[in-house]
Amino acid sequence: SRIGPTIGAALGVAIFALAAWFLHRELANIQFSQVIERVHNIALWRIALAVVFAFASYSILTGYDALGVRYAGRRLPYLRTALTSFMAYAVGHNVGIAALSGGSIRYRVYSALGLSAVEVTKIIAFCTVTFGLGTAFLLGLSLDLMPATELGVLGLPTLLLRALGVVLILAVAVYLIGSSLRRGPLQIGSWRIGIPATGIAWLQLVLSLGDLICASSTLYIVLAPALGIDYWTFLGLYLIAIAAGVLSSLPGGIGVFEAVLLITLPNVDREALLSTVIVYRLIYYVAPLTLALIFLAAHEIRLHRSKLFQAGDIASDWLSKIAPQL
Repeated sequence: SRIGPTIGAALGVAIFALAAWFLHRELANIQFSQVIERVHNIALWRIALAVVFAFASYSILTGYDALGVRYAGRRLPYLRTALTSFMAYAVGHNVGIAALSGGSIRYRVYSALGLSAVEVTKIIAFCTVTFGLGTAFLLGLSLDLMPATELGVLGLPTLLLRALGVVLILAVAVYLIGSSLRRGPLQIGSWRIGIPATGIAWLQLVLSLGDLICASSTLYIVLAPALGIDYWTFLGLYLIAIAAGVLSSLPGGIGVFEAVLLITLPNVDREALLSTVIVYRLIYYVAPLTLALIFLAAHEIRLHRSKLFQAGDIASDWLSKIAPQL
């Protein structure tokens, strides 16, 4: 039973080491003081607009949980689901393996509100599929519309990448069509999976598209002066970097996200790219995580105000879950 986690942890360490080696090779001649100077030179209006896009992204993410709760057959006040969603995604984005790290927060909060483990699992699966729909559609569209010169940096045949784009778009189409044609649950072995209604399926796609566009715009708006490519081309490269970070299971895709951007944006000034990624991570990762931890602490204190002596056990339990990622 320990082989799987051991392999996963070893793979994560190996990917991080490879990314760290690549970053060291690419950035060895860059002075950190120069990067910080570039950060200070970013126009304040761009930083402010990036904050707006990040706020919009997390606001849209709350719709994932609102729809997920509805899909699970329950009704909860929107403010409860919105706060839970924000905490889950802020922690999930930073810790990695969002379905588990963010999922543990969902279970913690939703179970206190009376939801069963099965219902919470449905919500987690629903949110994961929702994110996948938008990612597949936008990435597929980007691969099919991106200029061949930009696709060339990926090191794979253009025809293969175009075909992959078509497959991703078709997968989303099959999901939407299936939601309109099938009424009963889908039976896969011993699993019975309820298919969302047509309206919910389309809302999943719309929400995920809005989230990803806002998230990518958080970085694009501060990086745009140094890019030299249009937004839609950048969006495809951003999604590849995000996907690589997610597959690595590293906290926030740290190192892998930056390495992929360096590979796919070879003509962008390295200092400019690094400085904007730092700003992006502070806005989209660090600031939300800080707020989420404050909200989570307040939730735990309220939930255990009569049992504060159990705080040590709770902290130990949480640390044991995130220690491998740390």
